[in-house]
Amino acid sequence: MKMSKVILALACTLSLESLAVAKQVDNSEAASCGTIDVRDGMQGDLKKHFQTPVNQGSVGWCYGYAASDVLSQKVGQPVSAVHTSAYYQTQIGTLGRWGRSILYGADGETTGGFIGAALDEMKELGMACTTRGVTSQGVFPYELTPGYVSRGDTAFFIDGISKIQNNTCDSYCEQKMSYMVKHFTPNLTMSQLISYVRSNSQLKIDQLLFNIVDASCGNNKVRVYPWLKVQSGVEQPQPNTKNYVGIDETRTFIYKLNKALERGKVVGLEYNAKYITEVGGVFGGFHASTVIGRKMINGQCYYNVRNSWGKTCSYKPGIICSPDDGSYWVQKDTMRLMSTKIVYVD
Repeated sequence: MKMSKVILALACTLSLESLAVAKQVDNSEAASCGTIDVRDGMQGDLKKHFQTPVNQGSVGWCYGYAASDVLSQKVGQPVSAVHTSAYYQTQIGTLGRWGRSILYGADGETTGGFIGAALDEMKELGMACTTRGVTSQGVFPYELTPGYVSRGDTAFFIDGISKIQNNTCDSYCEQKMSYMVKHFTPNLTMSQLISYVRSNSQLKIDQLLFNIVDASCGNNKVRVYPWLKVQSGVEQPQPNTKNYVGIDETRTFIYKLNKALERGKVVGLEYNAKYITEVGGVFGGFHASTVIGRKMINGQCYYNVRNSWGKTCSYKPGIICSPDDGSYWVQKDTMRLMSTKIVYVD
């Protein structure tokens, strides 16, 4: 009987100690995960931009959307992701195009990129187009046939320009393109676009596209100064690798992300989307978004990621969808697993 009491006492002691340790972990987690929403420091059009869902459409320009968000905060105005992405595509060299053709096939010329590289290109260009000149919305509804709503898309706009260039855009194609022109390049008419493309048919499609959106932007541009400093951070090397230095908190991805958020930065995020969704195509595999906040949810630290998939909630269980602003919340451990790099600017 006495032995039973001793065993019971030991069990109770161990349970209480476990609870105490769990409480310490919870307190530590909460202390390093104070609520942050970088949008709180924004005003006017910029704040509205970050509170509104944005959709990249069917073209792989996620990197341009993330880079434009980072740049928007820096210049204080919403920057057009369509313009940023279109310019970046013109700067891809021969080797890069060859690599894309292997990875993505024939359409590789207008697909894929990196946040930091896009920011560097805009710095070299010296200016960016605001959304007053060229939209960032890659998807929009229109009625080619009354009562029947069709979907306009960046990919359709690019394809239409290519067909005009190759003299394969028939009357139906031109009808559809007239809606694309009104949405993507409202300061140009359909006849102006056709005339320009046919007069410059020797140009690559990427250059044609950029020239068109840049012309439509007109005076709706903002300076991007050469002293813009693009910063990045990656996870420390893994154990048993050459540069591993043991447990060093300041080298961890989460530490670097937290420090950037605590400075009020919109943080570009390059990551593997397979951890958040099972959707394929341009929505699966390697992806880019921006991190705009963090907070404790049910005793765990979560990060708020602004995506470029509109109001979609096609996420895996455990990912908390916020369709009203086009973002999602991801738990810290998943964030660390899925991420490859963060990018922000000073």
